[in-house]
Amino acid sequence: MPSRVRPRGAIQAFGLPDNLQAGLVGRQPDVAAARLTAEAAGKRIKAAKADFYPT
Repeated sequence: MPSRVRPRGAIQAFGLPDNLQAGLVGRQPDVAAARLTAEAAGKRIKAAKADFYPT
């Protein structure tokens, strides 16, 4: 198996195999919390934009 060369300064995952399925990573509590936080921020932005325009 050829070794993969990573660019200088590339972020490396610690303790995770390269072929780990995204569904497994997404179920980790810290990843799920970050996703929910980002989704909530997006909804707040949409609400603020809607409040900006008159009805």
